[in-house]
Amino acid sequence: MRSRVGSAARFASSVLGDRSASSRQESQPSYVVVRSRVGFAARFDCPVAITLRELDLSQLHLGCSDIILMSQPYGNRVIGVGYKQLPHLVAEYGRYSVTIRSANSLPRDVLERLEWIHLALKEVNAQSSEAYLLQRKLFLTIEKYADSGHGFSPFKEGHVADCMQHFLKTYERDGLRFSAWVIMPNHLHLLTEPVAFASVEAFMKTWQQFKGMTGHKFNRLLNRSGPFWQTEWYDRLIRDEVEYQKWVTYLKANPLKAGLCACENEYPYRFGLD
Repeated sequence: MRSRVGSAARFASSVLGDRSASSRQESQPSYVVVRSRVGFAARFDCPVAITLRELDLSQLHLGCSDIILMSQPYGNRVIGVGYKQLPHLVAEYGRYSVTIRSANSLPRDVLERLEWIHLALKEVNAQSSEAYLLQRKLFLTIEKYADSGHGFSPFKEGHVADCMQHFLKTYERDGLRFSAWVIMPNHLHLLTEPVAFASVEAFMKTWQQFKGMTGHKFNRLLNRSGPFWQTEWYDRLIRDEVEYQKWVTYLKANPLKAGLCACENEYPYRFGLD
């Protein structure tokens, strides 16, 4: 089965690769998401004119139901909700705003307040307005105290923040790439490129792998052991381009609001926000 997945990726890349370079400037690119029955998902840039007829499905070893053509990363089918302490809404294909905090970065009384919100979220529909308001309350509570730089703050050190900056620029695994971010002393704000997931489990695994890889790397850099990140993370499926730009504005202002710089554009540990 593994060889079939590999051949699917290679074939789709060969079909689409030459076209995308010449057409990208002529029109808004759309995306072909190739998904196999064994859970593989990959994205390939291609011109809007691409059609299923141009893909030889017999060579891909896939059926029509396994090919998804999408013109934008917003408004696509939600495939489920992953639960740890927080609900994680997962789309077939989409963009996400994600906040990951370092371990022990919040006071105990704040953690107790967050636990109440976690319990309340389990009692409501993850796609309801009640859930949205609770998640917003949780996000704002975390931000209020995280921006104060409480507790373990590894990215206060310039060489550590520089290392994370380089890591994020080069990171690409399971289709996950980042379009923008800001590195705060004790947490990361990330905006993803459009990414496809075949299942909720694949989504959860992808983020757990990211946290595990960075935790190991930066613990080693700091010559320390133990948890690097908080167990849970916050993410939001971005609904449209207007919301994406609101997140860009928020991330851009975050260091200034936290007193880390005198001007938004002076903060060095950010990307994709101009």
